[in-house]
Amino acid sequence: MCMNIPKWLAGLILLSLALLHAATLDPSIIHQWTLNETSGTTAYDFVGGWNFQLNRGATLGAPAIEGTGIALNGANGYLLARGGDVSFLESNFTITLWVLYNTFAGKPGLLQMGDSASVFVGVDLSYADVQPDLEASKIAPINSTPSLNDGKWHLLSIVRSGSLATMYLDFTPVQSVADTEQGSTAPGFFYLGLNDATHFFGGTVDDVTIYDRALSQSEIAAQAVPEPGGAGLLGLGVAAWLRRPRKIPTAT
Repeated sequence: MCMNIPKWLAGLILLSLALLHAATLDPSIIHQWTLNETSGTTAYDFVGGWNFQLNRGATLGAPAIEGTGIALNGANGYLLARGGDVSFLESNFTITLWVLYNTFAGKPGLLQMGDSASVFVGVDLSYADVQPDLEASKIAPINSTPSLNDGKWHLLSIVRSGSLATMYLDFTPVQSVADTEQGSTAPGFFYLGLNDATHFFGGTVDDVTIYDRALSQSEIAAQAVPEPGGAGLLGLGVAAWLRRPRKIPTAT
């Protein structure tokens, strides 16, 4: 059966859902960059106001896991947010982001966060096989971490719980290191698509979220669920839409 809904009513419904979503957002989310902008040089943090500025080979509006994302050229493109409060790094936290790797150039870096004195969390990708390598106090050894060089979207998550920092790839823990570094209330920085100044990520990044608590493995797994289409929105109900569903990564 086909439902003909006036455009004004459909717009009102979607606006109401957006406002309801904002009101029911997980209260532990302290920063969220949807990266759905399609023009300009700013990627907005819709929760914490810690906005990214695009630099050189970073492009808005790339097709992504949900809406659009940021395309990074692997040579000199990155995003930088300055002046944020990084005190959340002093205790439990979680960082999640979707990544699609498509360029190999040198030793690509994915992210780096800290203050003027120290780097508190970072992720590099290895030279040979594009394995994520978690930094937490010191660079962790590469182990059996799967490669990102497979043409697929992957959900990468970094979880600090107590004194242990664990990296998840597609909901599976792949690397853990002791993390004794503490955050700071001094103005901090967050590089996306860059680590160690000359290590640039080539590919697309989408939907970056920071929580001020350690997510469980089941909560990380819940970040990827089928995304209903517009027709299914009303049928599935508001509650399903509020979960901010993500598409499940599939082989290309």
